[in-house]
Amino acid sequence: MCMKQLFAEPVREGLIEISGDTHVVWRDYRWNTGQVVRWWFMEAEEVIASEILIRPVRMKPKGRQDQ
Repeated sequence: MCMKQLFAEPVREGLIEISGDTHVVWRDYRWNTGQVVRWWFMEAEEVIASEILIRPVRMKPKGRQDQ
């Protein structure tokens, strides 16, 4: 039986600015199964949800490098 290889790519992230520095609060990953999971980098209780800036994550195509 052939097992399908699982992989995930980041699709969006939540950012917050603290003392002039931008910090990643969480990042959503989409698995090739279609499931989306959220990985937290900060405790949810440490941030105010309304202050989180949500933005999409754009991946560079494999094999391309910016000159």
